[in-house]
Amino acid sequence: EIVWGNDIEVRRARLGFKSKFYQNWKLDASFNVDVDGHDGPGGDTTFYKSFQEGGLTYAPSDQFNFSIGKKQVRFSRDQEISSTEITTFERSVASNTFTPGELTGVWSFGKGIAGAWLYELGAYSNARVAEFAQSGDGGMLVIGKIGYELAEQTGLDTCVTTFTYMHN
Repeated sequence: EIVWGNDIEVRRARLGFKSKFYQNWKLDASFNVDVDGHDGPGGDTTFYKSFQEGGLTYAPSDQFNFSIGKKQVRFSRDQEISSTEITTFERSVASNTFTPGELTGVWSFGKGIAGAWLYELGAYSNARVAEFAQSGDGGMLVIGKIGYELAEQTGLDTCVTTFTYMHN
């Protein structure tokens, strides 16, 4: 979007925080920063651009976490891996096709169940908005995932196989 000084080209910038309190509760949020300062109402100067993702999580164990907020809904393993850890320069076409984006909703997830099982179940508003979606906006998206971590059997750092269902 803009060049800072003569050397730094900035496509996007984010600020965020993560906190843990009362042992089992987590609060996190990240915000998009307006790098050129002109994305405010009517082209006004602004620092804040939009809410990226975040929420409140009750996490008494690795096996059970319950969250409410806004998050990047990830359908494939390709999307679950940070782009800084992917050796190719872009994600697959199929992965980009099935990306719902950042959606408002509730979800539960866990790992390490009976050794190596994992799950995720979520219900989200299908409205892609800059802040939080309102009840009834854009229909509903439901995603369910069950998987198994095969790292111990394969000798790899991680080797997750999952079955994922998404109803949009």
